[in-house]
Amino acid sequence: MIYMLSATFAAIAGLVYNTRFTNGAANAGEALLLDTVAAVVIGGASLFGGAGTVVGTLIGALIISVLDNGLVIMRVNPFWQFIAVGVVIIVAVLIDQAREKLVRIEDINARKTKTQTPSSEPVLRLRSGQALWRPDGRE
Repeated sequence: MIYMLSATFAAIAGLVYNTRFTNGAANAGEALLLDTVAAVVIGGASLFGGAGTVVGTLIGALIISVLDNGLVIMRVNPFWQFIAVGVVIIVAVLIDQAREKLVRIEDINARKTKTQTPSSEPVLRLRSGQALWRPDGRE
């Protein structure tokens, strides 16, 4: 079903493009591929598998379009515009990887605390090693 919708929208886009420019080109949308990938990655979908949200993708598309329009208004060379979008993708992937690593570390720490059993050792100690509090109530 989703593939049928995608094909229908692609056909409509092709008709609109053909109507506007009175001809067709096989590589007409090639320049938009980087912007599309950047919008999805910024929106929260991982390049290494995972799921994003529609709202996140819309926010990512908004960020990329603002970046593109800002660079055009500043009269930045199109070569550097592609590099700017590429840098944004790299930063988004690095943030995603750091977030995944933090989640893994938190999961490992949570498992460690679940498997540890309370001991009869003092919970609080001074630097000198003297116990301030013991689980059994002795001082």
